[in-house]
Parts: sequence; structure tokens; C-alpha cells
Amino acid sequence: MPRYIPYREGHFQESDDSSDTQPFDEDTLARYYLKMERDFAFLEKLDNDEIISPSDPQYADWRILRTDFNHMRSQIISLQYGFRPAYKSFLPAFTYMFLHGSAGHLFGNMIFLWIVGCMLEMGLGRLLYTGLYICGGLIAAGGFWLIYMNSTIPVVGASGAIAGLMGAFAVLFGKKKIKIFYSLGFYFSYLKIPAIIKYPGSSEAHVARKSLQS
Repeated sequence: MPRYIPYREGHFQESDDSSDTQPFDEDTLARYYLKMERDFAFLEKLDNDEIISPSDPQYADWRILRTDFNHMRSQIISLQYGFRPAYKSFLPAFTYMFLHGSAGHLFGNMIFLWIVGCMLEMGLGRLLYTGLYICGGLIAAGGFWLIYMNSTIPVVGASGAIAGLMGAFAVLFGKKKIKIFYSLGFYFSYLKIPAIIKYPGSSEAHVARKSLQS
């Protein structure tokens, strides 16, 4: 961190060790640490010994600590299997779509998967449905990579894959009339709308039944 702060501010020199003894308060360190974790160019130079070179008196101790730090980070599941565009690897582009950041994240995605997944699996068959899910997730990862090529923050979640399924659902059933349940707080009823504008509060049972009947 004492090397990154002057590097970030544009006045870092590898031969200048004065930054190593300069004190920084915890708020400054925390703020710059988050920036450092997103700065792929700096991290790449750091791992290539361009920030702290072997000729530096602190290099040996730092390298031991850095190796231990990298080992601990490698045990974090999101860093192992989450998709990080800056670290060009194909496997995380596949595994990220089966991970979630929290129970709420998982629950929200599973609601959408339940709404559109049942009908698509019945209409397409299990193999094609599974292939569509995986292709949707891979395409989503590819799109994210094109926009954020140097991102070091892991992406997790099934949203990209489910978005692909929702697109297929709209193509196959978009004009079909389905019955949904709605509430105004004190009034409850059903309403028929095209499947393409169905919202997450739809009754999944009615979605499946009415689509099949159509």
C-alpha cells in the first residue's frame, strides 16, 4: 500500500524508499486498497517485481508475505470460480453462472428461473434447454468482458444465463395470453396479459397452465 498510494497519485519512483516509512491512517489505507484491487495494471507490475524489485532491501520479506497472501486469496471461492475478465481464463466464464453472492441473490434468480424455466424445458427438451442456459451464461460473460476487459472484481450469478432463457421465453411464448395474479393491497384479482410483459409477481402455476392450454 505505501507503494501504491504514490503510484496512484503519479509520483512513484521505484528507487525512492521514502514512501515506505510515510504513515497513512486506516481510512486512507482502506480507500486506496479498494482502488488497488481494481487496478490491474498495478497488480500486474507488482507480481512482475516491477513495483518492488529484487534489489529492494525489503523484497525478500515482502515476497514471502505476498506469496502467503496470494495463497489465502486462492482459497476464496468467488476468486477461484468467479469471472474476472482481467485474468483471462475460460473455466470461470462457465463456473460463475452457478455461484451467487448471497441467499437473496440466489432466491431472486431462482424465482425467475422457475417462472420461465418450466415452460422452456417442456417445450425445448432437457438437453436443448440446458444448452441454452449455458450459452446464455457464456454470451453474458463475453459481453461483460468486452465492456470491462481489465476488471479484477469477480462476477457471480445466474442472471446472464437466465436473461438468455427469458429472451427465449419471449420469442416462443411472447404473444400468448397468460393469467397473472395481482394485488392493490385491498383488492385481489387475475389479469390476462401477453407473456412478454409478465412481471416477477406472476403466479407460476397459472403461467404454465395457461401457456400449455394456448
